[in-house]
Amino acid sequence: MPRTYWTYILASRRRRIEIGVTGDLLRCIRKRRARAHGAAAHGMTMLVYFESAPSAREAIARQRELAGWRREETVALIEAWNAQWLDLAADRAGAAGTG
Repeated sequence: MPRTYWTYILASRRRRIEIGVTGDLLRCIRKRRARAHGAAAHGMTMLVYFESAPSAREAIARQRELAGWRREETVALIEAWNAQWLDLAADRAGAAGTG
């Protein structure tokens, strides 16, 4: 069975963003929400965007592409897919942290 990799964007309630890559999206979100440092310490625990890739190499390339975008472009991507910046993993990975 082929493995799926994920490029994702986490956000805080203040709309600070972080772009990442993982092989297990829900486990990654759960771990980040449990931490008291890094993204969780800044409230970046809301999953606001994600996309799949068939290989780790492609997911990493997409992460690097998104990381090179201006903030306005990244916000436009998020809002085209998730206009209200809802936490897309709230019901699957536990409640979002405060930010």
